[in-house]
Amino acid sequence: MAKVAFLGLGVMGVPMAGHLVKTGGHEVPMYNAPADNAKASADKFGGNHPATSKAPPTGPTCVCGRVRSGHCQPI
Repeated sequence: MAKVAFLGLGVMGVPMAGHLVKTGGHEVPMYNAPADNAKASADKFGGNHPATSKAPPTGPTCVCGRVRSGHCQPI
C-alpha cells in the first residue's frame, strides 16, 4: 500500500480518490477547495482529510491532482 495524496475532488476526482482507498487499499489524504468537499469525500470512502489544504502533504509516495485550469493558486 502507498500513501497517495489526492488534490481536487470534483466530478472526476471523487471517484478516482475513492477507488484508491476502497479498491487499492491505499492511505489517501484528500484535499479540496472548498474543504467541506474533501471532508465529505473522506467520510464517504474512508480516506482522511487534513486540517488545512494550505500546507503541502507530508510523506506521500505519490501526489495525484484533478484541478481545472484556472483553479490553481500558489500556496
